[in-house]
Amino acid sequence: DKILRTDDKNPGEGLSLNQFYLIYGIGGLNGRGNEQDDGIVTVDDQSAIANGINSSNDDKTNSYKQDHGDLPNDNLIQNRIKVLLEAG
Repeated sequence: DKILRTDDKNPGEGLSLNQFYLIYGIGGLNGRGNEQDDGIVTVDDQSAIANGINSSNDDKTNSYKQDHGDLPNDNLIQNRIKVLLEAG
């Protein structure tokens, strides 16, 4: 039921940060790459979350072909996080 609700508030709505990056998966659930979610969160929800947070950086989203649960374990993603932290 919660997934289908349209009246809930996006996490971070109205939050202001110097820099913000949202890392999310797309097309990783069955390996074909055409799904619009990562098995947990939809791309539309990812975009809404990113758009609701004010930050100085325009490029706030980073998508990877990964299942939601595998995102933290991916070496490419871990390296991207290090680069973003060093740049910030």
